[in-house]
Amino acid sequence: MDNAAVERGPEGGYGNEGAIIQALAPLPTFSDLRPVVGSWIVGTDPVAMYIREDDVGITRDKARFIPHVII
Repeated sequence: MDNAAVERGPEGGYGNEGAIIQALAPLPTFSDLRPVVGSWIVGTDPVAMYIREDDVGITRDKARFIPHVII
């Protein structure tokens, strides 16, 4: 592969599913942290969002997590 980058997930993998393979989409870095923004939608209504941030290329389950409720 040309210019291929590999990031490794948690030691021991992700369970019985095996592996997760996806294209690399580097996250922006702010003060050495990489934030990810996500949302929860119920039916067609947005109900919450979150910000997770970690200091490594793959956001781990121990990443900082800040939930927000949409009223």
